[in-house]
Amino acid sequence: MRRNHSRYYERRNNMSEQSSKLTRGGDEMGMSDAQFKAYLLEQLENWQHVYDLAVANNDKEVQAEAEKQITKINTALKF
Repeated sequence: MRRNHSRYYERRNNMSEQSSKLTRGGDEMGMSDAQFKAYLLEQLENWQHVYDLAVANNDKEVQAEAEKQITKINTALKF
């Protein structure tokens, strides 16, 4: 029975170590700031293209959505 408890605590400690790596900025974190900024710039370019197409086709609904997304992205890029 003690053996099962030790496995539980061993797994729990491993999970704690992985969790602390995430909070300390370990490899598991995902995108760096530069990668995220590049992603946002790519999204901005895509939405600007959508906006241009909406204006050319006089689609007010799509134009409004594109403007909204462009504003959100520009706000995120300020940080």
